[in-house]
Amino acid sequence: MRRLALGAVLVVVWVLLWDDLTWGQAVAGAVVAAALMLALPSPPPRPGGGGLTFRPVPALRLLAWFAWQFVLSNLSVARAVLFPRRWVRTGVLHVELRATSPTLAALVSNLTALTPGMQPVDGRPDGSAIDIHVLSLLDEDASRHVVQQLEDLVLAAFDPAGRPGPRPAEEQP
Repeated sequence: MRRLALGAVLVVVWVLLWDDLTWGQAVAGAVVAAALMLALPSPPPRPGGGGLTFRPVPALRLLAWFAWQFVLSNLSVARAVLFPRRWVRTGVLHVELRATSPTLAALVSNLTALTPGMQPVDGRPDGSAIDIHVLSLLDEDASRHVVQQLEDLVLAAFDPAGRPGPRPAEEQP
């Protein structure tokens, strides 16, 4: 079923690359899609798990939250540019993650990179933590909480295993 969907997407892209929709273009797109799918076979399944699960409602929550954080972060960067002595206190923040795969940790890291004022600088290969450079590191806990909220939303939207247990720091007595 996935191969059929990929083939349909390739045909649609092929047709969109031309000026108009004709039967000839659709047939040519199908031939090109079939040739590409034969020439580039899908990779074998990974041991120990597959891809991500897409949940539309949590993904919409993630999008809305990210858009709001994007607005707030841009205002924060503008404030830091206008009043650098008062609002610019750079620092690197270590954040432990609950991500169940390096793919989910990379998604959290990439979304953090799209937020002005925060830039991931390092991460563990297993996806258990990332280090983030923060432009206005006025409150470490508040900045860490923003990244953890983002991770919660990413896990709700894409984690195939569901939401994992408590955060690593919360597990200790």
